[in-house]
Amino acid sequence: MKLVQVYWFTSGKTTGIVIGQDEVTGKCKGYIGTAAGANELSDATHILEYGSPVDPLMLIAILCQLYNFSLPKSREEIFARIDEIEKDERYLSGLKEKATVDVNAPLALIQLALETELQTLRWVLATNYSSLQKEAPDA
Repeated sequence: MKLVQVYWFTSGKTTGIVIGQDEVTGKCKGYIGTAAGANELSDATHILEYGSPVDPLMLIAILCQLYNFSLPKSREEIFARIDEIEKDERYLSGLKEKATVDVNAPLALIQLALETELQTLRWVLATNYSSLQKEAPDA
């Protein structure tokens, strides 16, 4: 597993979320755990080897709670929200010419938020996550 990124949270104990990339499949996976705090590389490697797997959808759910954004509960709701974003004039104007923070900071932030939400919704669809299905997933 190749080390890609580390996010440290330190308050008494060295805790981190470590992103690693499988060298065979190329897929990235996240792990959370604690380490000794003596050496950043060895601490990150320790978490990659012994940490608990992180579910990306759980992280999205946490961010949604923190920022008061509700996740769609079904594929239909996701498609409806994607359609809504793709018709939003602020989003469409950004496809022609992106706003910059120097010229129009509020619009630039809105465009960034819409693009991020759109990419996240498309990612959720691509995972075929069973909790988004109304009926039980096929066995």
